[in-house]
Amino acid sequence: MICPKCKEKIDSLRQVSTGTEECEMFFNKKENWIDWKNEEFKSDGIVRIFYCPKCNEELDLNDEEAEEMLKERDELKELVVEKLNKIKEKNDMP
Repeated sequence: MICPKCKEKIDSLRQVSTGTEECEMFFNKKENWIDWKNEEFKSDGIVRIFYCPKCNEELDLNDEEAEEMLKERDELKELVVEKLNKIKEKNDMP
């Protein structure tokens, strides 16, 4: 698929979801820095924003549209492979 923002060819999307991050936060006195342990992100599944993995621009897609774009990408790939195999078969014939 082609990104509508940067016009680059992409085969994936970057998704950002809202939710809650939980962790233990402490100050490491010996090293003099803050550290986190047991970080866990819990998505609330409400807001999903999709971005182009190349230009990082937000794409105006909902969940269904994003899934369809990715499925179309897979279908196109399958069609290309099928066509290449047919060409190869024709070339392999005596």
